[in-house]
Amino acid sequence: MEECVYNIESTIIGEADGSKTYEVRKKYDFEGRTAVIISLYPTVSLLNPYTMDKSTLFLLNHARELGYSCIRVLNIFPNVFKSKPMTKQLRQCDENIAYIKSVLNDEKDSGADIIIAWGTSLRTNETSNDIKGEIVDMIIELGLEKSLKRLTGSGLEDEHTCTPHMLWLGLHCNGMWYAEKFAVAELCESIGKVLIEQEKVKKPKARSKTKAKELN
Repeated sequence: MEECVYNIESTIIGEADGSKTYEVRKKYDFEGRTAVIISLYPTVSLLNPYTMDKSTLFLLNHARELGYSCIRVLNIFPNVFKSKPMTKQLRQCDENIAYIKSVLNDEKDSGADIIIAWGTSLRTNETSNDIKGEIVDMIIELGLEKSLKRLTGSGLEDEHTCTPHMLWLGLHCNGMWYAEKFAVAELCESIGKVLIEQEKVKKPKARSKTKAKELN
């Protein structure tokens, strides 16, 4: 008879009153990579830190096969809801945007995967797409394009694998999960953001004072 003993270190970062959660972090005691997951909105807060929602459970059940020993779950909306919120309840939170940027900045040289998992339920919501656009700008600014990935699973059709949410993936995929590379251009297209590539414009050389005098 044998036994397996393992530990999961859990960290919740949010407001003391439980109104907002900025990060849910799960860390296993085996060696692996780090994944920064950007999802929609949290259900766990500092008032119920010992619980796990279905999305987190699905993700943890596949963590080993994905090769992740540390999972940092962020959300585009930090407000904690007991049930699915109406779109009018969703507001941009500057503190949350700043926190997301700080995490991306912390992980930019660590080799962590940046996984977009905000699903498609708010794909036409203007506020949601504005925040997603800001996150895309952060990824480009910090040079994290090559770290950008999305979750998918065996047997899924391509049209369902744009930016699947963990809950959706867990309910529709009974096989293995994978983290596949995701192009920034495709991400921009999914949220209606125009990707502008800035061209380097050569500035004209300033005329010397001597030459300027000659012309006058």
